[in-house]
Formats: sequence, C-alpha cells, structure tokens
Amino acid sequence: MVFAAALLIAAIAMPDPALSQDILEEITVTARKRSQDVQDVSMSISVLTGEQVAERTIMNAQDISWFTPGLYATGSSGDTDPLYTIRGIGLNDAFSNNNPTVGVYLDEVIQPLVPMMGFQLYDLERIEVLKGPQGTLYGRNTTGGAVNVFTRRAGEELNGYARVDFGEFERFEFEGAVGGPLSETLSARVAALSIQQNDGWLLNAFNGQRIGQLDQLSVRGKLEWTPTDEFELIATVTRSTDKSDSAGREHVGFLDGPFSGNLCQAAIEGRRDETQCVSFLGYSDLLEDRYTIENSSFYGQDQDAESTAVTVRINWDIGDTTLTAVTGYSEYDRVYNEDADGTPLIMIDVQSTNAIDALSQEIRLSGSTAGGFDWVIGGFVSEDELFFDFQQALDEHIFLSRVSQNFTQVGKSWALFAHGQLPLSDRTRLVGGLRYTDEEKTFDYFGFDHDPFGTSAFPAIGIAPVSRYFDKSTSDEVTGEIGIEFDVSDDAMMYANVTKGFKSGGYKGAISFSLPELEPFDPETLYAYEVGVKSTLADGRLRLNAAGYYYDWKDFQAFVTEIRGGVPVLVLANAGDAEVSGLELDAQWAPVDGLQLWLGANLMDTEITRYNTIPGTGDNQGNRLSNSPEVMINARARYEFDVGQSGWLAFAASDLVYRSKVYYSLGNNGQSAQDAIWLWSGRAGLVSADEHWSISVWGKNLTDKFYKTQSYDNLGGIFPSQNYLGMPRSYGISVKYSF
Repeated sequence: MVFAAALLIAAIAMPDPALSQDILEEITVTARKRSQDVQDVSMSISVLTGEQVAERTIMNAQDISWFTPGLYATGSSGDTDPLYTIRGIGLNDAFSNNNPTVGVYLDEVIQPLVPMMGFQLYDLERIEVLKGPQGTLYGRNTTGGAVNVFTRRAGEELNGYARVDFGEFERFEFEGAVGGPLSETLSARVAALSIQQNDGWLLNAFNGQRIGQLDQLSVRGKLEWTPTDEFELIATVTRSTDKSDSAGREHVGFLDGPFSGNLCQAAIEGRRDETQCVSFLGYSDLLEDRYTIENSSFYGQDQDAESTAVTVRINWDIGDTTLTAVTGYSEYDRVYNEDADGTPLIMIDVQSTNAIDALSQEIRLSGSTAGGFDWVIGGFVSEDELFFDFQQALDEHIFLSRVSQNFTQVGKSWALFAHGQLPLSDRTRLVGGLRYTDEEKTFDYFGFDHDPFGTSAFPAIGIAPVSRYFDKSTSDEVTGEIGIEFDVSDDAMMYANVTKGFKSGGYKGAISFSLPELEPFDPETLYAYEVGVKSTLADGRLRLNAAGYYYDWKDFQAFVTEIRGGVPVLVLANAGDAEVSGLELDAQWAPVDGLQLWLGANLMDTEITRYNTIPGTGDNQGNRLSNSPEVMINARARYEFDVGQSGWLAFAASDLVYRSKVYYSLGNNGQSAQDAIWLWSGRAGLVSADEHWSISVWGKNLTDKFYKTQSYDNLGGIFPSQNYLGMPRSYGISVKYSF
C-alpha cells in the first residue's frame, strides 16, 4: 500500500481548476523537539488541533482513539486510568505503580504513572499522537509511542471564549478561557472546565443507585514573560478535582455450577449467557437490561481525586543555538471505591488510595549549521514516589476476611540524548539519534490479613498475604533511530527508519501471597521498522500519508501465570515475544468549497510468537495481542455553507468509527472480547457573521450501540469475570461565545 501510494503521488495530475482552492490548514508540531510542519516529519503522526478537539467533543483517552488510526485507548476503570495501545503495543494492567508503555506528556512533561494520565482535556492548542517507539527524544517508557498534549498559549491580543453545554443525563458543562498581554513583556491566560452530570446511565439494582454521575473541575493559570526577543519563560499551574462515580461492572459467569471447576458451554463458545453460567459462588446476573447491574459496593461507588501540576518552560536563543529547559512537578491524590467482582455479594470490594509526587527536568540545546544540519542534544532526570494502599473486603467469599496491602515505590530515571538531521543532497537527508537511559526502582511492600470477624480461612488453607518485601532494581539501555528521507517533489516525501524502544522493569502492584510473586520483571524492548510517504497534493487541498510497519517486541510485559517458588501464580511479568505488522493510511481532502473529508485506516496483524507457558495453564502462543483490533477505521465529513444573505454560517459534521473484533486478554477468550462495531457521532450548528457566537447540537453513539470498553478475564478462577460498558446514545446542545 505504501509504495502504491508513492507511485500515485508521483503520477498525480495537475489540479482541476473547477475544484475549490481551499487550502488545508498547515499544522506545526514539535515531535522532534523543534517546530516543523507535520508533513516534514519522517514518522507517523496524527494531530488533532484545539478546534478539532472542541468540535469533536473529545473529553478523554477513548475519544482521542476514535479519531486516530492505529490508536486503541480505553479506561481501565471507566474513564479513569486510561490504557493506550498504539499499533498493538500496550499494557494490559492498570495498577497505579505501572509506568505506561505509551508515554503521555502534558506540555512536554511526562505523566509517569497510569493514574496521572486521565487529566481533563480543555483549552488545547493540539494533541500529537506519535506512533512507534520514541527511543531518542522522549523521557520515559515510550515503547509504543507518545501522546503529546499542548495547552493554549496566552495570545498576542486579548482573546477568550465561554462555552456551556446541556446534555442528556442532566449533564452541564462549562468551559472558558481568557488570555492576552498584561504589559509589553508579560502575558497571562486563565482557563477552566467544569462538568456536572447529575444522572447516571447505569442502574445498580442492588441499592437503587444511578451510576455515571460526574463532578469534575479543573482550573489552569499561565504566565508568559518575554523581557527580550531572545528569552521567554512560561509558567503554568493547574488544579483539578474529580468527585465522580467510579465505574460499575457487569458480571460475567463462566462455570456450569457453584464450586465447579467446569466451564459452561457458553464460556467454551466465547459467549456471555447468565442463564447457563454462574460464578464460583453460584451467582448469575439474570437482569434483562444490560445497563442494569448488581454491585454490592461495600466501600461505595465513588472517587475523590485532586491534583496540582506546575510546569516552567524557558526558551533562550543564544546566537544560533536555543536553550530549552522544561521543569515539571505534580501531586496527585485519590481515593477510589468500587465493587471489583460485579455481584451483590461482598466477594472483593475494594478501596484504593494513591498519593503521588513526581518531579522531572529536561534541558536541551538545539540549532542548525550553515550546511543545513539540524541538531538537538539534551539531558533528562526525573523522580516519582507513589504510596498505594489497597483495602479488600472478602466478607462473603470463601476467605471470610478482609485483607490489605500497601507499598511505596520510588522511581528514578536519567538520560542523555542527541538527535540530528543531515542533508546528503538537495532531496535526501539522513536522520538519526541515540539515547542512554538509566532507571532505578525501589519497592517497599506490606500485606495484612485483618481477620475482623475471627473467621479468616487463610490459615486453614495455609496461605497469608506477604507481610513485608523490599527490593531495588536497576536497568539501563541504549536506544535510538536511524532513517532516511527523500523528497519525491516539493510536496511529497518518502522515508524509511529503524527505531529501538525500551521500557524498564518493575513490580507487580496486586496483593501477593508468596514472596516469589513479588519478584521484579525485566525490561522489554521493541525494534520497529517503518517505511512511509507524506504528501500534500492538488494545490494544498489533499493531504495523503501512508505507512507500512513491522515491530519485533521482545520480553513484552503483561499479566501471566508463572511458576515461582514451585507454585503457579498470577504475576505481572515478561510474557514472551510478539510480532506486529501493519499498513496505515491518513488522508484529508477538501474537494469542493466548504467540504472537508478525513479518512484514517489501520490494518494490522499481531501474533504472540513465544509465550512463557507453564504446565496446566493456557498456551497463548499464536494468539493476538490484547487491545489490538485487526482493522481500525475512522471517517469524518464536514460541510459548511452560508445561510442566505444573513452572514451566518451553517455547518454539519459526522464521524464514523469502525473497530473489528478486539480481545481484552492474551487468552483471546470470546467472553472477554468486543465484536466488530460501528459507532456514529455528529454535530451541526450555526456560526454568526462576526464569528463571536455559535450554537450547535451534538450526539454520540447515535445508533445506540451496546458495547464493552474493557473486560477483566478471570476464566476458570474463583472470581467472576467482569465487563466495563460503553455509554449508550447521548446528545446535547452547545452555546459558545468567543472574542
């Protein structure tokens, strides 16, 4: 597909003068830590501008994935704790101490742990999704890629907006910002987002609670100081709170009877059938409405999270060289309560507490020589500390007790990197870079059997939570990239590159009943090979990008069953090796006046080529990777036109998303999968002649499809499997004033 696209681009005819002369917006990105047109960067990048984020009602990680070919994202606990998978490369465990496989950056500051990645998206300049390992220029753990979120600058003139939305489920949103100069050298911007949803879309029949209520608030302040043309300092402070409901879970039984070791026929066939299948204790969910569940929620069905983030960025032009320093500090605290078994029984109801402090510093120099050699060198250092407490109520399971764990994990990282682009001729450039990374983790763990009723079964069965474990692990690696760029014409480029990515090892965050369970896992590495073409055609009205890729993933990290200390245990470990190959297309076209079309597609094959199988457990060799549909398509059409002689502009936009069948576990069990699905959303509205006012109506999941966003596969165990569900159809009206 890539070479065919290159031939098409090279042979394309002169533009038809009958077509509109609409020019697609040029998009500047900083994927390689310097400003470039996205079409000049020899890697696969998808970009959403701030205007596109607002118009497409992008609020969370899953929303980003609907508009990005090759990206699959879902919240592991509803909309919180997002898990990103890019082209099959991701992590299927969302415990708080995990460093993500796909790095998420807010204004160039790494969000080092999974709970910190679910921040609110508002008043944005753009979102960049970089695909493939970022082994040179990015701070930590970017084996799969990077998601870069940039907030809006103050602006050279007074500007701002206020938006209110009213939607289904008693939803109210307010988003607003104002920015501009305070003096000749000082500018400022303040932005805020509040989301209130007073009705839930799930019903907990056990206690009558509606689940899905939202209570989120985030405020951001930004100061920009430019005392000279050569120096600027940008300081940003963000304060956020989230007191929303936690996610409800749908029960999935898989046994043919209580206390049975036999799978029911539906589970064997990969179907959910609660009339034939029960959990280990005999429960089945016989409610007809799948948006009605039964959760005991002993600790509650809510969360209380707050965070503070401070970022300071300095840019200083020193002759032909630019010094950039980015400092980030974050505090994140959360108490999260939920029923983790999806039944009215108190089988495993949990309360988790997170307290995170993270500090990072990056300093880099960049410049260009007279011969056209562009270069970047720099260093990075970070430290994050997590305290995690996990209370588990097992009152009505066979254990008849309550257990808990807590641990403190401290992660330290430092790196040195260099990257350059060297002209070989007028049309050919060599691109390359190296990075040395050194990481260290310390892990201090405690476990308890509280036995509050004097009935704990753990002593009788001869096990108990590990009372204490302490360990330190270190890893270091040299990563990088080498590539070639060739200009087919002034508006088309072909490229090929080879990249190595690396993700350090770590520790299992779940409760453990033997010391071997807590042994650290090793780093994973990824070797990526990509060829692609980027082109802007038809007088700037057609943007066509295509890429083919092959990934060789070594010692990938996942939840697996291993024998440790002579006992089979479920651990986060190095599962084995995998291969990924695929083709990707990203196109935007303005064929006639007022009409723009987008098409993104990713066709992908993933395979586990080596699996650390142990006797008596499933062999996943040959299976597909989790969260990795073979086909992903996103299509969008937007048309705008004048309303008579009024000066007002009308517009209508529609989005269609397709995902083929996706497995949520490495076991590729049909019960823990989502079949192929189409989702449709849209927006239509009016914009005033002076562009100050706009009013629009919007809808998501307009055909009201039922689907799962995530699933936990406990097939054959003593706890049931569970599903997280996607929202049914929702709609609303939006009014916005801009100046």
